[in-house]
Amino acid sequence: MKVLQVIPYMETKYGGPVFVTTTISYFLNFNNIENKILSIDSKQAQNNSDVITYKKTSRFWFFSIDFLLNAHKEVRGCDCLLVHGVYSFFTFWAYTLALVYRKKIFLRPAGTLDIDSIFDGHRFKALARIFYLTVTGIFIYLISCKIIFNSSKEKSNSLLGSTRKAIILPNGINLKAVNVKSGSKIFNKPYKLFFMGRLDPIKGIDLLINAVNNLDEKIKKDVELIVAGDGQYNFVRRIKSQSCSNIKYIGHIEGRLKYQYLNECDIYLQPSKTEGLSNSMLEAMFCQVAIITTKNVGLSRELIEKDAAEVIDFDVTQLIMSITKLIKSKELVERYKANSFYFANKSYNFEKNIHNYIKIFRESC
Repeated sequence: MKVLQVIPYMETKYGGPVFVTTTISYFLNFNNIENKILSIDSKQAQNNSDVITYKKTSRFWFFSIDFLLNAHKEVRGCDCLLVHGVYSFFTFWAYTLALVYRKKIFLRPAGTLDIDSIFDGHRFKALARIFYLTVTGIFIYLISCKIIFNSSKEKSNSLLGSTRKAIILPNGINLKAVNVKSGSKIFNKPYKLFFMGRLDPIKGIDLLINAVNNLDEKIKKDVELIVAGDGQYNFVRRIKSQSCSNIKYIGHIEGRLKYQYLNECDIYLQPSKTEGLSNSMLEAMFCQVAIITTKNVGLSRELIEKDAAEVIDFDVTQLIMSITKLIKSKELVERYKANSFYFANKSYNFEKNIHNYIKIFRESC
């Protein structure tokens, strides 16, 4: 069996989908299953021997004449395709080739079908997403064998989530990668808070900045928040200008460095407006960090049931209260750390979960 994964980018700044793609590839190799990743040419893609790269023609829609003319060579020789995301030429052309060559194809929307995400942002962008999904959605649905969601929250809050082709397949983390210690002091204050991800309003970063700015002064003087990630220039400049001196921005980080920060911090914060399943939050769970997140993030229901995190509304007052509560209660922090690690290792250890992917590939092929 040969599996092709299709994703229009391999730069780690794009976050979760890239890590999921490379982790699936790693464990397919581990299980002696031939696989390749088809993506746009980039330095990070070139450094991965499992990636076949194509030259990008335009920034718009990740359009690539190279992919248009040459991807058929790979698709023709594979057994099935796993496509990540919806809004790209790579998705559209992969589906077209799968139809032509009668190949089985699976879709991981990676949050792109989330209803809240579709309507987030400017009205023009929302209308453009709706138009695109209206035009391509029926085609994608009809050709897909399965539409794979990461969590019950993502599935229930997504277009096509209630259809017969929708399934939940947790991906997860490669546990072997997370046990990294810094060996040096990263944080400079007693209470160490950490956020990692795309700097965008949908991630709740402005809510987080507002909460730290307004902590009680007796607590605030001992708090440091480190923010890792990049975003749109004007937005990042604005939130930096609004941040107190306790907040430090370090830009995009990856690999061993991100695990050093996760292993050193006390509290990881994921206060998103909406999100399917946060890869960064999963990594924090495996690093045994106490977590604060919102009811809008995938796994929120499970985290409440397992008593494994502070789960709040998208509300600055609740966020301030939760940060304060965890700072004042070491016992609660330790309980959340233990419960979230146990839950993550049981349900989101990719060494175990990859067999679910292999099973649906084999059943379809």
